[in-house]
Amino acid sequence: MTPTLRVTGEVFARFPEVVLGVVVAHGIDNTGDGTGLAGPLRQEEERVRASLTGIQIAEHPHIAPWREAYRQFGAKPKDYPSSIENLARRVLKGWSVPHVNPLVDLYNTISLRHLLPVGGE
Repeated sequence: MTPTLRVTGEVFARFPEVVLGVVVAHGIDNTGDGTGLAGPLRQEEERVRASLTGIQIAEHPHIAPWREAYRQFGAKPKDYPSSIENLARRVLKGWSVPHVNPLVDLYNTISLRHLLPVGGE
């Protein structure tokens, strides 16, 4: 059975510029220590530190729209930051993003590279 993604029209009415992307991957080996992605992930951490240090992360043009969307959902972005805001703040504090599994490492790398929330299920 193929999984189905449904998004209510209300989302697109409220956020007309939203763009969703979906990847369905089969046959992935998501085990291992993630050493193949450790280098790219650390590079993105360093790039984020170099480019965002001293900037108000909440006002960054890739972060602020997520904060506004959360407000419209009724969530306080200070209490419930988007995944990319949380990830960027962690990196800016000098912390490394921990290894979870290869797929999570991949989407964390992509999230940092593009300052967009990326996740998987």
